[in-house]
Amino acid sequence: MKSTSQFDLQPSDLLAHLDIAAKFRNHEFNIQFTRNVVFTGSQAVMLACYAATITGFPWSSLVLAVIGIFFASLGYRYYRAGLYWARFWENRCRQVYDSVANELKFDVNIFEGHPSGQAEFVSRPVIKYAGKSVSWGSVHNLISYTQILFLVMWIFLAGVAGEACRRDIEMGGAQRSAPTEFKSKCEVLSCD
Repeated sequence: MKSTSQFDLQPSDLLAHLDIAAKFRNHEFNIQFTRNVVFTGSQAVMLACYAATITGFPWSSLVLAVIGIFFASLGYRYYRAGLYWARFWENRCRQVYDSVANELKFDVNIFEGHPSGQAEFVSRPVIKYAGKSVSWGSVHNLISYTQILFLVMWIFLAGVAGEACRRDIEMGGAQRSAPTEFKSKCEVLSCD
């Protein structure tokens, strides 16, 4: 990054650059979390539909499980792609902040102890709250593990639905799936 003296930037220009970098970073994180809500919510709805259909309509449950596998895989890929851009703008934001802090002689660095922008982040900062140490964690790990958990769950449920479909075929398919009350009414209507 070139020094500000080459461009004759004013402090307000530097702060505007920092504001833009922060807005891009926040925008990327918002997109990432919105995608996560959409993928997690849609999979929760599909899971409820799966539970409602597994006993009477195993083929529908199998289709839902396959769609669930697709959604979990896609959700994880979107998460990884979004994480790249979120980290990119987080690092860019840190670079701009460092330049602004150096040029304007800030005595506080808001990124001190934060992993963004550091190639090798070894030590985690110790944060005390009410006399106790608060452990450091990342919400990104939780998002990643949620999609992986959904993927494993959908694969298992696809196996369960596949077994239910196999039993359905052995028991005569759609005839077994129809409720007895419905079959008796159909038999009455088809009398000779």
